[in-house]
Amino acid sequence: MTAEQAVRHLLEALGEDTTREGLLETPRRMASMLTELCKKEPFKFTSFDSEGMDEMIVQSNIPFHSLCEHHVLPFMGTAAIAYIPNGKIVGLSKLTRAVHYCARGLQNQERITQAVADMLEVNLEPRGVGVVL
Repeated sequence: MTAEQAVRHLLEALGEDTTREGLLETPRRMASMLTELCKKEPFKFTSFDSEGMDEMIVQSNIPFHSLCEHHVLPFMGTAAIAYIPNGKIVGLSKLTRAVHYCARGLQNQERITQAVADMLEVNLEPRGVGVVL
């Protein structure tokens, strides 16, 4: 069964008439939307030499959105990331991408937080890292 068929069956199970004009394309659109929200697009987490920088780097107010794994409802917020370099730094766009990547799929706030911290640990091996959602 395809995602589109599953959505059609769900709508019908909820008592909707999927043959009426307003719902004809809904199963396709909803399946497409869920696929987009759940698919993790890999990216290259490139880093640079820290050039002796050893002060804490902080980026805050990173907007994110995800789908709650318990009810499949959207939730959103902002993230803040801090790390202390240990020879490597990363561009600020990569911190935003890390949050967006980790927020994809059916999630909870705690798992996203841990996944972002783990991504920084693996790629930068910082002296310390903190993530707040």
